[in-house]
Amino acid sequence: MLAHLFLARREALPLQSLEVSVPGERAIQRLGYDPTRLSTYPKVYEKLPFILTNEEPESGGYTFTAELGQPLQAQNGQYLEYALKGWTEGVLAGGYGLAPIPPQESYVEPDSGPLTSFDTTVEWPVFKLRADPACLEGLINIFAAFHYRCQGLVSLTIS
Repeated sequence: MLAHLFLARREALPLQSLEVSVPGERAIQRLGYDPTRLSTYPKVYEKLPFILTNEEPESGGYTFTAELGQPLQAQNGQYLEYALKGWTEGVLAGGYGLAPIPPQESYVEPDSGPLTSFDTTVEWPVFKLRADPACLEGLINIFAAFHYRCQGLVSLTIS
């Protein structure tokens, strides 16, 4: 996300490429500006550990419904809310710019309240979204990370 924020501002910052690396390891991904590519955003994790159903809603609003193996634990709910807030801030900062709209005009309006959870179901509605469709793949990756770091998901539905 940080790499794409830099590349989205390439007119103000004369960057031609950027390497993303882990300290002590060699570069894991090199990102460069290529006007012939439609998207350089990372794809969704290839082997999702849960069932993904994307109903491809057309209204501009989305509801993300995660089914967990067990009821949501409070600390895990806080982790997920923090991750979703970071994703929201990234979209608003232009991290998922959608040409020809300037990246800083990207928009997302999630529900103002916390996650809704009942038994093993967690819901997070987003009322409006204007950004590159790849932002949904980034959001799916957040749920995959949640699955591995916090609590197992059985399924994720985008409706």
